[in-house]
Amino acid sequence: MCQRPDPEDISGDNHEEEMVAEQEFRAALQRLIQIRTQILLSEIQQMNLLEEIAILEQQDQDLLRELEAARVAYAAQADVHQDELQQNGLVQDAPNVMEDTNHTTVEEEISNDEAGSSTSRKRACEASPDSSSAKQARVASDDKETSGCDKDNATSDEKQHE
Repeated sequence: MCQRPDPEDISGDNHEEEMVAEQEFRAALQRLIQIRTQILLSEIQQMNLLEEIAILEQQDQDLLRELEAARVAYAAQADVHQDELQQNGLVQDAPNVMEDTNHTTVEEEISNDEAGSSTSRKRACEASPDSSSAKQARVASDDKETSGCDKDNATSDEKQHE
C-alpha cells in the first residue's frame, strides 16, 4: 500500500533548504548594503567636489575683480604720471601709452583672445574679398571644404550673375 513519508525526513530536507535560502538571502543583503554604502560615499564625494568647485569659482570671480581693479588703478596712475610730466614740461602732448582705447575688461580680452583666430580670418575676408591672398585661399580650399570667405564670396558672385 501507500507509505507515507517519515515526517522527520521531510522536516530535515526543509530545514536544509531553509538554511541555504537564508544564507543566500544574507549574502544578497550584504551585497546590497555594500553597494548602497558605495553609492552614499560617492554622493558625499560628489557633494564635496561640488563645494570645492563653487569655492574655486568664487575665488576666480574675486581674482578677476581684483585684476580689473588693479588694471584700472594702474591706468589711472599712468594718466596722473603723464599729466605731471606734461605740467613739468618734460613731455609735450605725448600720447598716453597706458590709455585704454578699447575699454575692454579682462574677461572680454580673454574671450577675444580665444575667438581671435577665426575673427581675424573673417576680418581679412571682409576687408579684401577680391585680394590675391583671398583668391589664393579660395584656390587652396577648393581641395578641402569651403571656407567662410568662399561661402560669402560665392553668394555675392551668384547675386552679381543674376
